[in-house]
Amino acid sequence: MNDSKTSCYLLDELCSRLGFCFGKEVRERLINHMPGNEDEVDAFATRVLLEEGIKPGNKSLRTQIREVTLRYLVDNDGGVSL
Repeated sequence: MNDSKTSCYLLDELCSRLGFCFGKEVRERLINHMPGNEDEVDAFATRVLLEEGIKPGNKSLRTQIREVTLRYLVDNDGGVSL
């Protein structure tokens, strides 16, 4: 995800929809590791769960994070944008 503004929107949505509300330091780490394509969404979901202190094997939460994140994957070239 190239645009930090878009990344912030995604993190805001993860907060409002799923309750994953991170402080500035964690948000910056997540922004620096945003998925660049659909193949990287799982790794991002794992990072979100770990930052929240949740085991990455939680399939229900992982699926929800993936769904929110995938909504930001709209560029036909595999890039991430709004």
